[in-house]
Amino acid sequence: MSKEKMLFESLEIKLEKWFKTPFEKLPGEIVNRISEGFFPYDWRTLSPELRRQVAQQWDEQNTPDLTESRESMFDEFVQIESLKKQLAQWENAGGTSVGGLALKEQKVEELRGKIKNKYSSFEHDHGKGSYEVGSKEWRKKNAQEAANARHAQPGGSHDKRKSIMEIWSTGKYKTKSACAQAESEKLGMSFSTALKALREPKKR
Repeated sequence: MSKEKMLFESLEIKLEKWFKTPFEKLPGEIVNRISEGFFPYDWRTLSPELRRQVAQQWDEQNTPDLTESRESMFDEFVQIESLKKQLAQWENAGGTSVGGLALKEQKVEELRGKIKNKYSSFEHDHGKGSYEVGSKEWRKKNAQEAANARHAQPGGSHDKRKSIMEIWSTGKYKTKSACAQAESEKLGMSFSTALKALREPKKR
């Protein structure tokens, strides 16, 4: 595991139990994290829901596992765009002699082949669809990957869901509602999220 990955700490997870807390009642450590991660937003003017969204946005932009993937996608996209420009230049190039026309045809065919191979490689590495870097689809894909990575971290929603189900399996509570009511706050979950986790069918 790289040093960067070891040092990364999800802002959403760090602030999980503080989103509803007034700024004046936050401990110093949390205030420092908010100052680093929320700029230019002001905690005091945001609802708990918007505070969470800002934290999620920070995670999406700083998750180490996604940084390398995003950089790789962008580099490949730049290479494809460069080849497209070269192709356009050759297609628009004049050629009066037999030799000139032959060279033009050769270069156009060569560049089209390179572009096709690049697109095939891009789809193989990043999934079909060849999302345009920066497009709505590309941002949505990256946001989903970030969310999955965030939830899978220790202390993330996957761990919380597992914990509430393990508590229910002990037989301590007669109903799932009672279990969710008593344990959700301890686990840093909302009552509705805990109850939903308990009601979901087990994956085999």
